[in-house]
Amino acid sequence: MIKKPVIFLYFLLAGFNSFAQWQDFGLWTEISLEKKISPRWEVSLTESIRLNENVTALNQHYTHLSGTYKISKAFSLTLAYRNSQRFNFDETIDFRHRAQLEAAYKHKLGQLGIELQERFQIRYDNIRREAGWEIPQIYYRTRLTLDYDLDSRFTPFASAEIFLNQSRYIDNLRLRAGFDYDFNKKNSVRLYYMIDQDLQENDPLRFFAIGLGYKFSF
Repeated sequence: MIKKPVIFLYFLLAGFNSFAQWQDFGLWTEISLEKKISPRWEVSLTESIRLNENVTALNQHYTHLSGTYKISKAFSLTLAYRNSQRFNFDETIDFRHRAQLEAAYKHKLGQLGIELQERFQIRYDNIRREAGWEIPQIYYRTRLTLDYDLDSRFTPFASAEIFLNQSRYIDNLRLRAGFDYDFNKKNSVRLYYMIDQDLQENDPLRFFAIGLGYKFSF
C-alpha cells in the first residue's frame, strides 16, 4: 500500500534535477476562515498574498471561496472559485477568474495519512479587457500528500503535484514539505517550503518559496 506513493514522490524529486533553469525565491501567505455547516458540509474563505523577486515584489493577490462535501470519512468533493490579480514584470496586471472541482481520497495507516487529490480547473484572464479573453486556461492537477500524526497538534507533511495542461503536456511540477500545528480546535497554522519547476519553457523557472498560513475554524 505504501510503496507506490513513495516511489511516485521519489521520481518527482529526482526529476527536478534534470532541468536547466533560472531561479527566484518568494513568500506565499494566506489567512483562511472555515465554517462547518453540517457533519458533511463546510465552506471556507481564503485571502492570499504572494511575493516574488526574492520577496521584494508583489506577485499575486487572490480571494478564494470553496465548499466541500464529505461523501464519506475518506472521500470528499470540493467546488471553488478564485478571483485574483497577477502583477507582471512589465507592470501590467492580469485579472483572473478561476473555477475548480476537486476530488480527494485519504487513507490512514496508523499515524500515516496518504491523500490523493485530483483537480480540474478552468481560468479566464482579463475578461473583456483584451483580445482572446474567451479562450480559457485548463489544467488537470494530481497531488499526492503524505502526513504523519506525531501528536494531537503537530502534523508534518510532504506532497508532490503535477500540472497537466489542455494540450496534454505536463508543464509544471511542485513539491512541498512542512507541518501543520493546531493551537486548539479553532486556530491552526501551516508552514512549508516549496519548489516549483517549469517544464515546457525554453528557459524554465525554478521557484522556491516559504509558505505561511493561518486558519480560523468556527
